Amino acid sequence: AVTMFRHPIERAISTFNYLQIAHWEPEYRPEMQGWTVEQYATSDVIEDNWMTRQLVHVDSSTPLNMGHLQLAMDVIRRKVFVGLMSRFEESLERFEA
Repeated sequence: AVTMFRHPIERAISTFNYLQIAHWEPEYRPEMQGWTVEQYATSDVIEDNWMTRQLVHVDSSTPLNMGHLQLAMDVIRRKVFVGLMSRFEESLERFEA
């Protein structure tokens, strides 16, 4: 399997920008168009540990614990290739080698 990770803050800012314009998404909130990143970061709209939740298949209504974190780290360890979006070209070169 191949996984590309993005820095969590970069991902949150990208999600913030996307949700301001993505009227086709269920999570779209037109009121966010006037928000600052700080308002988004301190709101209840921001995602809570998105990557961990994705890796362990837990939705946002479930509180996370150390067991979830451990399971997420185990999933990552089992990946054959792990790359970083901030080093996209370098990661692709590793995948091709």
